[in-house]
Amino acid sequence: MSDVKMGINRFYCVLLFLGTICVSSAFGYEEQTVRGPLRPVRLAALGVQSEGIVNALKATEGSIVTAGSIILELNDDVAQARIGLARVAATAEGDLRQARLHHQEAQEVLARTQQASTRGAATEWEVRQARVRVEITRAVVDSADERREVEKQRLNLELAQANQSLIRAPFGGMVTRIDTVVGAFVTRGDRPVTVADLSVLEAVLFLPAELWFRLRVGNFYPLLVSEPINRKAQGLLRHMDPVMDAASGRFRAVFIIENGDLQIPAGLDVGLNLEDLPP
Repeated sequence: MSDVKMGINRFYCVLLFLGTICVSSAFGYEEQTVRGPLRPVRLAALGVQSEGIVNALKATEGSIVTAGSIILELNDDVAQARIGLARVAATAEGDLRQARLHHQEAQEVLARTQQASTRGAATEWEVRQARVRVEITRAVVDSADERREVEKQRLNLELAQANQSLIRAPFGGMVTRIDTVVGAFVTRGDRPVTVADLSVLEAVLFLPAELWFRLRVGNFYPLLVSEPINRKAQGLLRHMDPVMDAASGRFRAVFIIENGDLQIPAGLDVGLNLEDLPP
């Protein structure tokens, strides 16, 4: 009988173990840790808006750049020549100064003609002609002023076109890749420079639906960074995707990890231990 009882006890233990596994699977906790990729929040592959020969590289791989700083520039000798011509035209004042002098002289002639008319020394027709001359010279001044404004806008256009031959950093970060050299030809479709902001990293995990009410956006949760870092980092839950995947019964959760010291490289995996979560 003792052997029978021992056999029955073993049978119940096996049933209990199998039942625990089934319950865990039913609630989506068959894996203890959910893992996902770690990537920069801001990552940009950059190209030029025009094509040409690389004239200079202002940064190297690993360089820290600020927003707006020049990383690559194409040969723009022709563009600089056009800018020089446009700048001369935009700053030229000879025509405008001459038009203003003629207008000033016409005003003085009108004033003298009107005075002469009061004494009977000038006819009404002469006064009218002097007044028309004032209006004509005023129009010439306005025309010269408008031409100067047009030349200023043309200069701005040339500067904007020249800027298309530059690659500037869209944000502060690190130049992680340069796939060209000085003297190489690049086209509009090329992306020779990559910049990443590694100070803030983003982890995307697909978590079981049963965790939806156990997580709170804005709270911090421990995330284990894979080798070679192999340590926990605090991840701020930034977003929980309200559209779940019906096939897997999971939802997308986005965590943010501050990495101001740049000690954690992007591209590693991070894991969220489900047992570390509060009930």
